[in-house]
Amino acid sequence: FPANLKAFYNLEYLELQHTKIDSIPSEIVYLQKLRSFKFGNTDDTLKLPATMKLMKNLKDVSFENVIMDSLPKEVLKIQSLNFLYLSNTNTHYFTKHFERLQNLEVLILENNPIAKFPNEIYMAKKLRFISLRNNKLTSIPETISELSELSILDLRGNPIDQEEIEKLKALLPDCQIKF
Repeated sequence: FPANLKAFYNLEYLELQHTKIDSIPSEIVYLQKLRSFKFGNTDDTLKLPATMKLMKNLKDVSFENVIMDSLPKEVLKIQSLNFLYLSNTNTHYFTKHFERLQNLEVLILENNPIAKFPNEIYMAKKLRFISLRNNKLTSIPETISELSELSILDLRGNPIDQEEIEKLKALLPDCQIKF
């Protein structure tokens, strides 16, 4: 990272790929106009600063081919977040604190070893699109039916049995579900 991030105050889009960076500096908060942050393709565990919650314009956060194990709590505190993408992040566990994701519309958690999805999903009321492709899910909580805006649920590549598929179809009659 540059030593003086204040000089990049007007930056709206930041993508870092194939770097040796393993932590984002707390000074990222100086990028107050940043709307989109994409980070990927590193072999190290990524650490995020607590200051990310102060980024009031950040709407799109993507992590791909990065080791994270679980969703960093710093991301959950970004009030303006409406797009979250985690693919190949080694995420085993996803938070139950969906109440913090009030503006989230798109949630993509693909290619991870997630085996259980939290019942609290219903708290992210604005979710329209959820992709949980290629995880280890055998079921989805019934509370997902409380997401009135949900139009697409992608579950391809999960070991979901026919009984669970029929239950989801009944719970989400107006949602396109991909198995």
